[in-house]
Amino acid sequence: MSKKLVFFLVALAFMVAAFASGASVSHAKVMELKFAANYKAIQPIGKIVQAWAAKVEEKSKGAMKIKLYFDAQLGAERDQLEAAQLGQIDACSASEGIMGAYVPEWKFLALGFLVQTVEGWFEFLETDLGRKFLTASEKVGLRVIYSGALGYRNPINSARPITRLADYKGLKVRTQQNPVQIATMKALGALPTPLPVTEVYTAMQTGVVQGTYADFGWFAVSKWYENGKYITGAPLFPCLTNILFSQKTWDKLNQAQRGIIVEAVTEAGQEGKELLVTDEDMSLVKVLKTGKVQINYLDSARFPEFTKALKPVYDDFLKDNPQAKPYVGYFLGKK
Repeated sequence: MSKKLVFFLVALAFMVAAFASGASVSHAKVMELKFAANYKAIQPIGKIVQAWAAKVEEKSKGAMKIKLYFDAQLGAERDQLEAAQLGQIDACSASEGIMGAYVPEWKFLALGFLVQTVEGWFEFLETDLGRKFLTASEKVGLRVIYSGALGYRNPINSARPITRLADYKGLKVRTQQNPVQIATMKALGALPTPLPVTEVYTAMQTGVVQGTYADFGWFAVSKWYENGKYITGAPLFPCLTNILFSQKTWDKLNQAQRGIIVEAVTEAGQEGKELLVTDEDMSLVKVLKTGKVQINYLDSARFPEFTKALKPVYDDFLKDNPQAKPYVGYFLGKK
């Protein structure tokens, strides 16, 4: 498992090829597109999005501009996705969790310890099955033009390091309002407590919960480490980010405009990889400098005991979500 924040851009080559043509971008009128996201402009992913917007304007010679609305200015993730579906905004960013609420194929990403390496995730996206996965959102009016991984949602708690399955037993763990994540914690032996993210710091401080999970960068921003001494690097749940275009908007664009958008986001993501890795390193350094935490990485030799404990969760999930069987089967076959 990678010990750094790893960020990969999936260059959707099949779309680029489809849009490669000699069509020109019309300069009769400037096209302004609206993009919305929950994260802040100063965050590394926010800087990558800003680079994308700048490249679109440059490549179109000013004929296309993307107006950026960060920090949930246009509503929460769910609001943004629904606005994109209706064509009220042109593009938005969404995590894997919220995507599962709209596209059933994405739900399997809530299964713990299934996707065990970031590299393995991007190998999957390069397969026919992976490409099928990426296009699944089109049936609900959302087109993925960018899919990236920020690493994993790693465990943090105030009781002990997580070095084996037994270390989870009896831990009071905050979860998201996600039935699969709740079932996952139960199967690992923990005591799940669903709470909004805004209540986590106080809940850990008062002992309502002993721990939760997040990417390393979020630990530094949220300061959850002040109430959780032990952070473990482990592939608990993948942490993904995606850029989606409204299908209503996409259908109005010509081939050259589509090509500019995809080419620009590909370049911005590639150029931003080092920025994201550096930010993760700095986040870890910042947390460690406080002297309040210990960081360990779960030995990959221990992964099988976690997946074995979670098999009933996988099985129950597939009964309710048969469309995910090919995807779950792919990753189980890699173990």
